[in-house]
Amino acid sequence: MVKILAAAVLAAPCALCSPWTVCVVDQQSLVSAPVRGAMTREFQRMVGGRVGGPAYRNCGKEQSMVSLAILDEPPAGMEGVLGLAYASGENILPRLVVFFGPLYRHAGSPRASEAVGRSIARVAAHELEHFLGQRRSHCRHGLFKASLSAYELTAADRPRWRLGSACRPHLSR
Repeated sequence: MVKILAAAVLAAPCALCSPWTVCVVDQQSLVSAPVRGAMTREFQRMVGGRVGGPAYRNCGKEQSMVSLAILDEPPAGMEGVLGLAYASGENILPRLVVFFGPLYRHAGSPRASEAVGRSIARVAAHELEHFLGQRRSHCRHGLFKASLSAYELTAADRPRWRLGSACRPHLSR
């Protein structure tokens, strides 16, 4: 299993003040159109109307925007990390990252666009839950636990994980 960590950076606004738009930044063009489609479907299913998006272009400068960067590899010393939610002090910022390289390797290098898209969406939703819930800690079960298996990341038959259900008992069963 690979750990999903939160790192510290700057101060966060109120996470629940207004609807949020998730702006996906993929400057390295790591996500193909079919993967992007699968990621969008899974992400929208998981957020259940709590968040708009994801938006892939024309994000604008909305006040209620969460930046989700998709990068190839994590910084030195964080090898194997799948995603980050940046924080400052006790506040989790609307700045999230998914690392494609470790995610792809950990998921068993899936060839199906649907599996890759589901993996990205599940890590992104995990990191978004850190921000929306303004919490650094993890749960023992479900999407919000610290480590997710390759099966939990890619399987089409995973339970209906949803944002906001972070630490309900036995959510992953």
